[in-house]
Amino acid sequence: MKLEFWSSKVQKGDIDMFPCLQDLVTNASVDIGELFAVISQHLKELSISFDKYFPKTADPKGNFWIVNPFATDINSCHLNAIEKESLIELSCDTTLMSKHKDMPLSQFWISLRNEYPELSDKAIKLLLIFCTTYLSEKSFSSLSLIKTKQRNRVEVNALLRLAETSLEPRLTRIISNR
Repeated sequence: MKLEFWSSKVQKGDIDMFPCLQDLVTNASVDIGELFAVISQHLKELSISFDKYFPKTADPKGNFWIVNPFATDINSCHLNAIEKESLIELSCDTTLMSKHKDMPLSQFWISLRNEYPELSDKAIKLLLIFCTTYLSEKSFSSLSLIKTKQRNRVEVNALLRLAETSLEPRLTRIISNR
């Protein structure tokens, strides 16, 4: 529900959905009118702030079809006619719908490479952008933890490789060799 709705409810004194506020009003001696006006104003400002960060158009770039091809408005997608037809065909397939729920997003699109090559390639290209950004951000974070003012002469290559590896060390084997 929208914050404006909650704001109007509070302004009218209907606070059944806020049990803690209801307890405060019942047990404390506060000016209810002023309190409700402050809460209502806060909710309105919060709504304005949300609108700033999350615009009303849910999919301004037309790529929501990648996240959920089964609940997408075909007309809002930035696809050519052939890709739109493929998306319509894909969205009608109930077996793919259950597959979509059970698989990670990247694996889902990779698995459709033979059936829907145009859509699959387009989705994978857009999904790869986030993977590479994530890995570089992770590396910068690790580097900033390793190289500090106190440890500015430390050789970071081996330490960064150790911090970024996905391999789990066999500690019992390492300890037994000592």
